[in-house]
Amino acid sequence: MTTQTSTISRFAAVWALQCFGALALLGIGYWWLTWPDEQAWQLLSSAVVAVLLLIAFVWLEHKVFSEVDQQRRTIVGRAISSYVAFAIWLGCFAVLEALLVKIWSGVEQTAVRVAQVLHLPPRATTSVLDWAAWGLVWIVLPALLLPVGSVLARSGSGPLRDAFCALGNLRYWVGVCLALLVGAYVPRVLIDWTPERATLNGEMWSAVLRLGLAYILAVTAVVFVSWNTAQTLPQNPPDNSTEVRSAAA
Repeated sequence: MTTQTSTISRFAAVWALQCFGALALLGIGYWWLTWPDEQAWQLLSSAVVAVLLLIAFVWLEHKVFSEVDQQRRTIVGRAISSYVAFAIWLGCFAVLEALLVKIWSGVEQTAVRVAQVLHLPPRATTSVLDWAAWGLVWIVLPALLLPVGSVLARSGSGPLRDAFCALGNLRYWVGVCLALLVGAYVPRVLIDWTPERATLNGEMWSAVLRLGLAYILAVTAVVFVSWNTAQTLPQNPPDNSTEVRSAAA
C-alpha cells in the first residue's frame, strides 16, 4: 500500500469514526435529556450517564486528533497522560469559546456606546464589531489553540513549542480558513435556506437533506482541520524504546 493510499484510508476511517460516533453521542444525549429526575436514584443515574457521555466525547475527539498522525498514533495513542492533557485542553477551549460567545452577545450595546462616544454611524460600528467578534470566536481562538490540542493528543505533555511551528505555516492558515468555509459558513447557509415547497412532505425532505449535508460538511471540516494541523507540526521520529515497551505490553 502506497503512502498516499494509506493516508486516504486513514482519513476515511477517522472521518467515519467522527461521523457515526458524534451521531451516536447526539442520539444518546437527546435520549438522556428525556430522563425523569424526580427521585434520588434517577438523579444519580443521570449524573453517571452524563459523565460517561463526557468521557466518550473526549475519547472520540482525541482519536480524531491522534489517529491522523501516522508516526505517533501506535506509540502514544493510548497513553493516559495524553487523554488527560487533551481533556483539559478541550475543557479550556470550551470555556473560552463560551466566554467569547457571551461577550459577543453584548457587542450590539457596546457598538452603540462606541458610536456615541466617537460620533460614528451606529450601524457601521455595529457591523464592524460584530464581524470582529465573529472572527475572534470562530477563527482566531480556534486557530491559536488547535495546534496545542494536536500536540497534546500526540504526546500528552509536549513539546508545546511545536504548536508555534503550525502558527507560522501558511498551509495551516489556509487549511483553517478552508475548514471554516466548508464546516461553518456553508452549513449555516444550508440551514438558513428555506426553499418553498408545495407540500409539507417536500418541506420535510428539504430540511432532512439540508441538515444531513450540513452535518457531513461539518464533520469533514473537523477531520480535515485536525489532519492538516498534524501535517504542519514537526514530524518527530518515534521513540524505539517506547515502541518496544508498547508492543511488549
